[in-house]
Amino acid sequence: DDLGYGDISLNGAIYDTPNIDSIGEEGAELTNFYSSYSVCSPARFAALTGRYPYRGHADNVIYPTVNTISPFAATRLFNSIEMGANVDGMMGDEITVAETFKAAGYATGAFGKWHLGDYGEYLPTNQGFDYFYGSHHVNDMTPFYHVTEENGEWEIVHGTDELKDQKDATKLIHEEITEWITDTVTSSDEPFFAYYASPWPHAPLFVGDEFNGKTGMGTYADCVTEFDYYLGELFGTLEELGELDDTIIIFTSDNGPALEGSTADLRGAKYLPYEGGQKVPFMIRWDNDNGALGAKGSERENSAVLVDLFPTLLDL
Repeated sequence: DDLGYGDISLNGAIYDTPNIDSIGEEGAELTNFYSSYSVCSPARFAALTGRYPYRGHADNVIYPTVNTISPFAATRLFNSIEMGANVDGMMGDEITVAETFKAAGYATGAFGKWHLGDYGEYLPTNQGFDYFYGSHHVNDMTPFYHVTEENGEWEIVHGTDELKDQKDATKLIHEEITEWITDTVTSSDEPFFAYYASPWPHAPLFVGDEFNGKTGMGTYADCVTEFDYYLGELFGTLEELGELDDTIIIFTSDNGPALEGSTADLRGAKYLPYEGGQKVPFMIRWDNDNGALGAKGSERENSAVLVDLFPTLLDL
């Protein structure tokens, strides 16, 4: 979330992200990959549907419907009026990548930030996911809290005031996705599709106690470093389960950086149509069939965008 093109060490970051980098080093990196928008919700719509955001009225950031009059955190200065066609999220008649894989016999789980609606047809478990853990909203919006959700029903798990202290978010999300993958693999023969949408490094920034000050470069670098560490732990779990070689792993960002972060000298940033707002990291790894991706550690200069993700996964 808001991770810039230059915010990983494979693309020149001044801190290390070895586990993120390993996806490209063991697979392939696309060096001219673009989001389909320069803010969060439309980009996520594109990734999950394979359709351009305007086709689904996703032409703005989606805001909470449960409490839109309270002030936002210091990083958010405005409130929205409405989305295109007055929708409150990604409409239920959209066909998502999760619905498609679920129909093909996959277990489907979503973890982290949703940001595509907070009730009814818009909820993740009404959009093809069996299970969701995370927040329906952004970490600078009121309200902000984590929920567990199944069958379109959700409950708050850590109280309603998480906006004040989000330092445990990465660890909590990691524990949930690890438990879900482990349970899925050990209890059934179903393949799985896991959508992990980290809330970081979107402001306001928080970092776990164990990583606070770790890089000596500030909370932004610490936060990304913490995410990278837990990503490595997740890869270790997949390897222990015997699933790493046969799992397609994709890493990207929804748009360019906002208040901090690096565009690697590209023009502009989040909110803007220039490259800094829409050119994002993209790496893909599939150890058992890396031939489908090209030579190990290869770089591809061909342009691609988030709407290409859905059909490409279906082809693979």
